[in-house]
Amino acid sequence: NTGGGILKLYLDYTCHLGTLGHPLKQSWATGGAVMTNYQLNVPRAPPVKTFVPPSSNPVVDLGIYQKVVMFGDSNVHGLYTSNHHLYPNLKFIRKPDSPVHPKSMPRLFLPKISWFLNLTIQEEEEKEQQQREQEQDANTTAATAPARLNKRKYALIIGSHCWDIVFPNKGGRNFEQHLQAVQEMLTALRATFSRDQVDIYWHSGFALQLHVANQPGWEQRDPLKYMSWNRSLDLWQRQEKVLNSVGGITRLDFLHATYLSADYYISNDARHVRPELNRHMLQWYYPNAK
Repeated sequence: NTGGGILKLYLDYTCHLGTLGHPLKQSWATGGAVMTNYQLNVPRAPPVKTFVPPSSNPVVDLGIYQKVVMFGDSNVHGLYTSNHHLYPNLKFIRKPDSPVHPKSMPRLFLPKISWFLNLTIQEEEEKEQQQREQEQDANTTAATAPARLNKRKYALIIGSHCWDIVFPNKGGRNFEQHLQAVQEMLTALRATFSRDQVDIYWHSGFALQLHVANQPGWEQRDPLKYMSWNRSLDLWQRQEKVLNSVGGITRLDFLHATYLSADYYISNDARHVRPELNRHMLQWYYPNAK
């Protein structure tokens, strides 16, 4: 559509204040956001770069797995609740309500991930054994169920992004301690679960849309002081280096799509998107679903 309309601009920060990390704003009354909005009637739509969905080589297809275990925060839970009726191999467990740092990772995160993934694998193996026994009782052969027997591999989707930005006091000014913990966690998981059994995917996190949460009193809330697109992108880039260092971890990218989709965020909520956007994004990773 090349017709005219209203062009809206949202200015969150100036002077690089959105890039500052903890504890630089600790004594500030607010996070320093200007939160100025502009709008202008334009006779025609300005040039807009076409968004290209994320891609990878090889192509990610979560539909090939026996189970896809999603371990994450409320954003990952939103992906799950919006899609589990479409993709029955999805399974969710809530991550601890904590950022990932050297103290929380070995005590809270790694044991819970390992326990739930092992439990899922055990339950699926027991179901398969029961099915085999039922087939034998019915005098059937393994050849009667090839589709079931081909799906034996599992996927683990993990990530940590929002909590590490809005509650940054233990992660380091530039996320140093957080990144150290992420590297140790991924290395431990990769050593515990063989690649023949489990593929590990990293959930990129969603963009933080500060202007969506622009309500009276918002500027005095400590979690919002460090919330910005700059910090979101900075953490995304730093985590990418960790993923490359560990190796064998594929990122599922939602950051850039959510950055361009502020209209699909829940009203007055800078972090969470509506179900229709969750469904649209996850379908990128189920390319062969009907």
